[in-house]
This record gives sequence, structure tokens and C-alpha cells, in this order.
Amino acid sequence: MKTKKLLGRLVSLVCITALFISCMSLGASAADLYYTHVGLGESQLFDSGDRGVLISDVGGTALSSTVHYSNMVKVSNTFCVANVKTGIGGKSDNDYSTYLEWNVPETQTERFQKGTFSPLKEVAISKDESGAYLDTQVSVQFNLYIEGDADSVWICDRIGGNSASPYHGDTIKFYKDGTVYVGSAPVQYYKNRWNTVGMEYTYTASTGQVVGRYFINGMYVNSRSVTANTSDAMLIKYVQIPTIFDAGGTTARNAITAMDDLYVYTGAYTGTALGNYDSETDSDGDSIHLADSMYKAVIPKNVTVEKLISQLPEESAADLSISVINVADNTVRANSEAVAYGDLLLLKRNDQKCFKYYEISDGILKKTDGATLFGVVNDKREGTYTAALAENIGGKNDGASTGVAITEVPAETTNGAYCSLPLQNFWNGYFTTKNGLYKNTFTLQCQFLYTGDVDKVTFLSRTYNSAGKPVSYVGNMVIIDTATGSATSFGSAVEGMSFEKDKWYTIAFTVNKYLSTVDIYINGNQIINDQFYSQSGSDYIGWFYGAPEMNKTGDGVRSGGLYFDDFKVYVGNYRPSDSADITAYNADGEYVYTDETNADTFKSGINSGVNARVYADSAYGTEAQAVAEGGIVVAEGADGEIMSYYTVAPASFKAGTPVATAADGKTSASVTAFNPPYEQAKPATIIIAYYDGTELSSVEYTTADVKGYTDISAVNTASPEGKTVKVFYVDSFSNLKPLCAEIPVQ
Repeated sequence: MKTKKLLGRLVSLVCITALFISCMSLGASAADLYYTHVGLGESQLFDSGDRGVLISDVGGTALSSTVHYSNMVKVSNTFCVANVKTGIGGKSDNDYSTYLEWNVPETQTERFQKGTFSPLKEVAISKDESGAYLDTQVSVQFNLYIEGDADSVWICDRIGGNSASPYHGDTIKFYKDGTVYVGSAPVQYYKNRWNTVGMEYTYTASTGQVVGRYFINGMYVNSRSVTANTSDAMLIKYVQIPTIFDAGGTTARNAITAMDDLYVYTGAYTGTALGNYDSETDSDGDSIHLADSMYKAVIPKNVTVEKLISQLPEESAADLSISVINVADNTVRANSEAVAYGDLLLLKRNDQKCFKYYEISDGILKKTDGATLFGVVNDKREGTYTAALAENIGGKNDGASTGVAITEVPAETTNGAYCSLPLQNFWNGYFTTKNGLYKNTFTLQCQFLYTGDVDKVTFLSRTYNSAGKPVSYVGNMVIIDTATGSATSFGSAVEGMSFEKDKWYTIAFTVNKYLSTVDIYINGNQIINDQFYSQSGSDYIGWFYGAPEMNKTGDGVRSGGLYFDDFKVYVGNYRPSDSADITAYNADGEYVYTDETNADTFKSGINSGVNARVYADSAYGTEAQAVAEGGIVVAEGADGEIMSYYTVAPASFKAGTPVATAADGKTSASVTAFNPPYEQAKPATIIIAYYDGTELSSVEYTTADVKGYTDISAVNTASPEGKTVKVFYVDSFSNLKPLCAEIPVQ
């Protein structure tokens, strides 16, 4: 039996018949494969042994001659110019691409479907030497760039035979809103960037069917199937790529359509060969997260190009050129430049065949303040529960925070007072299998504040499987005991933190891939790390609650509330918010020290990056115009996500004035003195002296080193009856320098 050989031919649009005759005149056997690019005017002969390997590879310069206007009215040069250009979409400066540049005037009132790329023409079905058809498969790949005001760019083909074969004008349609419609399902493509288009054509001899399968950036998007017209023996009649401007334009429209890197080979389509880089790294506290399913690179602020590239997963650097594109001017950023949100991270295979872009992003999927209530209050017990908005609570000034107010809880209850505020109405869906995000690590974050007689604040959740059945319940993610200000997480004490009512705290939950572990942060402090989170079989988080609770017994009728604000969900690990710490005025985390009395002047001296508001006391209310000892300063970072609270204290020594009392057969005196803790301690002494006439009969004193707020007290236990009592407040018993005027004894 004679060996079967592959037969195929691609014939030039310029002269199909003449080309075929010229090739046969070379003396090649009928089993050889002939291939010619449209418009290039030359052919190449490949032996059938080349099956499954590259048979054509043409760059943008050669492709410049493939622009033509077949079956369409030729476009005026005023409207469209065909040319070659380097550097398009992040390509290198010496890499040429063919492009059509469009300038369509506002007077164009009819549908404008003109200049067309034609990368492919007439690919034959293979035959053996007896003329029997063979299974035939050819794949095509090229890069396509779309920019500007064109309403759509189509990929059209006619497969399976002669002119009677179906014409597919909507094989793939790229719309100007960044979507590709295949059938009725939209998918995304890269606008103003290179997209890798893949086309696989397969003829099956046993069924006579030709199937075309189509790919965008490695993702399968559509297929066509027809019965081959064997009288013409065509696998592919042609492929064309027109640019479309719809009728009714009211302004001039401009666009660029570019094509490059045509790559034709026998065999199945092999994809973009760039793989998926759905991974994350964390170096020096900077988390870099590539979310492949969303084409996003999530990075912290103020990262340079060099640092970004150095922290990418090692596998992404193999055989790739990596760069960052400034989309504002389509230039490549230098390694020393800072990356900006909205830039593009471009992974480019070194042979230029394949591209992958990631939008550099903060990764925020959803964000809102507390102005909208999320659902209803669940699991009510005794008392009155009201979903409520609170304006400017806890020193905020951004309108309203959402929460639940609990009132009319009796002193004695059967089950205590408890409710679940259903935050899942905001957060649900971000751990589901439906959108593919369950493969990504990402973070849920919000602020919370509790008020009044709430005894406990609990964060809890439940996971479900894909059938909607509950899998695991986690009721102790965080539990705050408001009486002690302490907290636990998954049963372990939270160290180094205390909590107070009427203050905002930022809490964040980072759940890693496949819901296996969770990290929890409060005000930027990690309180739990890699805590096992859910049982096997969990596919998504069904709900996520914050719950206020009151005990069964209390002191009279009780009321309180739990409020939330500034919700967001973002891809990747927890990213610390901007610091709300005041470093000016010798602030130490509890106090800010100043003798300034004007609020505006005081705030102008706060360190940059921190915004501050001044209140007279912890009732907050209207912002104060004056700064006074005991006032409250509420500080926010530049992004407003973390709030810090400071009490105003003097920046100089304040001796205070003692209060003295003679009663119950003794004399007592006390004072609270203050000296900034960052200054050297100052001595202060209270002396209580009894005089019998002019003779000193009894004396007691107490000396203390004043640093910060310092309480000083002295007691003379001798009876003051019949005595003259004098109280002195001096620096020391030996120096006797007065710290205040004579002190009356009550």
C-alpha cells in the first residue's frame, strides 16, 4: 500500500488558478502541501512530514500587503489609510504591525463596512493519491488590535466548500464596549490592546463535516459546523476581518484596527501558550495578586515597575518579556517609575505570538458606604429591633452608617437580646463558584461600632456546598466582650487590643483559595493567621453576619446598637489602610499634647496624610471651633478607612489646685497634676500641717514625680479639733516652692 500524504493548498487572492498551475509546474507530487499568504505573490512547498508543526509565520511588515477591499466598495484614502507601524499596544519599537487607520466624517449616514484584512484564502481538504478525502485539521492564530470609535470589528469566514457554503458574518464580533458576542453570551476582550485570535478547522472524512472552533485569548468562544462541499474540496474558503461603523454617526469617528503575527500550522489549536497566572506573592509586606479570571493584577500603592516585576510568580517570567504600559500615552514605563492604577501589566511571549494583559488595580470588586441598609434584622429575641441609619455617629462626618438599634430590652429576659444583621446581602456572591472567584484569595472589609448596653459583638458565618446545603457554621470568628473591652477569635484571646463603645474599628477577613483558611485583621493588626475555616465540600459562603447581643439580666431597661460603614470587597490579601496615627504634637496613641486653642490652627499642624476633627467631648455632635483639655480628636487616614481617637492634653506642666477636707477626725487633700510624659518628671508635694497657736503640732506630706496625669493625695490622721489647719502645695518639702495659692480647707 502506498503511503498516504497530506494534500492542501492555499491560493492567492490575486490569482488562484495561475498560482496553482505554477506550483504544479514545479514537478511536486499531488500529495504535497502548497501554502501562499494572500497578496504576498509567492508560494512555499512543505512535505507532508511537516504535519503538526509550524508551516507559516508572518510578521506585520509582510502582512501590510494583505489589506484589500474584496466584495466591498473601496474606501477613499480620506477615510482609511493602510500602513505599518511599530510599538502598537506595547510592542517593541522595531516590531511592525499592519494597521488600518480610520477617519470617518460626521456626514457618513450609511453603514460603513469597508476596508478588510484577509489573512487566509482557500485551504484545501487533504486527499490521498487515489483521490479519497482524508481527515484534515489546520489551525490559525493572529494578533488583533482594536482602538477607537468603530462600532464593531467582525471575523467572518466561509467554511466547507465553494460559494454555496454558508457565509458566517458573525463568527466573532468585537464591540466597542469591550464585549465579544458569540451567540447570545457576551465575554470580554482587551480594548486598546492586542488580542490573540485562534481558529481551528477540522474536516472528518467519515461524516463529511467541517467544524470551525474559535478562541479569544486562549478561551473557547464559539463553533460552526457544516457539511463540506467536496466538489470544491475546501476546508476554509476564506477568512476576512472588516471594520464596521454603524449608520447615524453625529460626530467624526476615528479608529485603528491592527493585525500581526499570523501563525498557521496543521493540527489542533494549542492556545495562547501563556498559561494562567492566577497566583499571589507576598514579599516585604507587599502583596501582588494576579487574578487571571478577571485579568487584573492587584498591587499595593507606590510600587515601582522593577519591584512589581521582581515579585511576580517565577513561572510567569519564563520565556516572557514583562512590561508596564502607561495607558494615558501608550508608553512603556521605566523600571524606576511608580506603577499607577489603570496601567497595564503586559506579559508577552518572546516570539511575540501571544499576549496577556492585566489591568493594574486596587482589586476592589464592590465598595459602598453605610447609607443603604442591607436587608432585615433576623433572629430577634426580646426587645425592639430597628434597622436604622445613624448620622455622624462615633465622630464620622460622612452622612449615615447602617446598623440595628435595640431598645426596650427588659432587665430580665428569657433568652437575652440578640439579632443578626445580614451583611451577606452585601457580601454574598463573592465566594461562589458561579463567577469563578472562589479560586482567588480576596478580602471582605468594613467598619463597625457598638453603643449603649450591648454586652457582646459577634462575627459569624456559614458555608454551603454547590447544592445549597449548609456545610459548616463558624460562630466564633470574632467575639468582643464589651464589659472588659477584650476579644477572642476562634477561641483564642486577642492580644494587645482593647475595645470601647462609640468608637469605629476596621475589621477585615481574608479568605484564601478554596475557602480553606482565613486571616482576620482589626485596625490593621492581624489577630488570627491561617485559621482553618471550612469543612471539605464548602463551595461558597452563604451568609456573613455581625450580631449585637445583650445578656439575660441587666440593670433596668436596656438599649444599644451595632453599626457598620465603609464596606468593600477586593481581590487578594488584606492591604493595610492609610495610617490614622497622629505623629505631630507628640501624640502617643491615647493623647495629643497641645496648648493651641484654635481648632483650625491645631489641625493645620497635623502630619500630612491624616485628617482630623475636633470635638468638645465623646458625645461628638458638632465639630468644635476651640481646642480644650479633655476634648476629643478623631483622626482618619487619607483613605478614611481607619479612625483613631485622641484626648487633648496640655503640652506643658499643669499643677492643678488641691481640694482639702477636714472631716471624720482627719484632714485629707488631693490633686491631679499633669506633666507631658515625654518631658522629664516634675516633683509635686502636698503638705497638711496642724498648728496649735503659732506652734507646729503635726505635719504629713506626700511627694510624687508628675509624669502624665498623676493623682497626688495626703492625709493627716490627727484630729483637727482645736487646731489651725493649713494645706500647702509646693514642688518639694525641702524646696517649698509654691505651686498654687493658699488652699482653703472645707
